[in-house]
Amino acid sequence: MMKNNLLFFLLFILIFLSFCGKQKEQQQKDTIKQPEVKKKIIKKKTNKIVLVIDDQKYLENDFKSFLKLHSKSFSDIKLRDRIYSYIFEKYVIQRMLLHKTKMDNFEFSKEELIKSIKSKFNSNQDDITELLNAEIINTYIDSTIYNSIKIKERDIRKYYNKDNNKKYRRKAEVHLFEIMLNDKKKANEIRAILNTKPYKFSEIAEKESKSKIAKENGSLGFIDPDNLPESFKKFIKSVPLNKVTPVVEFLYGEVNGKKVYTYHIFKVTQKKRGGRLLYYTKVKKSIKKELILQKKQELYNELIESLSSTLDIKIITKNLSFKYIKKK
Repeated sequence: MMKNNLLFFLLFILIFLSFCGKQKEQQQKDTIKQPEVKKKIIKKKTNKIVLVIDDQKYLENDFKSFLKLHSKSFSDIKLRDRIYSYIFEKYVIQRMLLHKTKMDNFEFSKEELIKSIKSKFNSNQDDITELLNAEIINTYIDSTIYNSIKIKERDIRKYYNKDNNKKYRRKAEVHLFEIMLNDKKKANEIRAILNTKPYKFSEIAEKESKSKIAKENGSLGFIDPDNLPESFKKFIKSVPLNKVTPVVEFLYGEVNGKKVYTYHIFKVTQKKRGGRLLYYTKVKKSIKKELILQKKQELYNELIESLSSTLDIKIITKNLSFKYIKKK
């Protein structure tokens, strides 16, 4: 009996050890088969310094906000580095001016400026900061730099009397009449009638012309032919008084991918010679505005040159996300 129990006990031990061995072997296989779980490396977003003005540091994200607003009008990817460099230079100038407002302890109403921005622009929250910066600078320059501008009467007269100033001399003008049609065949038919009966021009213009001035007997008033499209100009300058031009074809535009033309007949009834200087009283306001604009540009350039030479400005080009091309 004892012998049987001993055999049974030994058999149980062997079975148990065999089972444990298989379990260990299976665990080893499972360990080998199980893929390694790679830890995801999360790179921290950097926000490097791109500009330093005196002790003020400007970071990459600050420039990106400026870039986002000012790069909307550029689409040529091939010129990316050159375009971004141009915008970055504008950014440096703006930050110089903002730095100047802080140096001068310039006071302004932020609420009023934001209200002004929202009335001028349909801007989102991202745009507000940069638009506000621009508004602060404009307000500062207007109130501290441009407020000193005074244009004297003698300066206006001196500008007016310049021999080389053609801007305020009367240009050659013609009193022009027009008939505009959408049908080439009809235009040629009307032109054939007017070729022998030009005195009927106003009558036909009122009845047949598709132009907005048809009710004005087709009169465009006195105009400078040089301001007209090239295809019109050459006929109008050469046509004798009270005679009609040939039918002039003009590309009006495209509708559903198809080119649309209009057909024009012109008549000149009067010509005014150019060259005479316009009366001073007529152009005085225009000259004053011109001189104010010139003075503003002069003062602005002086301000930028002064800031560039007095402020400690460092551009960290290696931290820019594009190749900086400095303006020559």
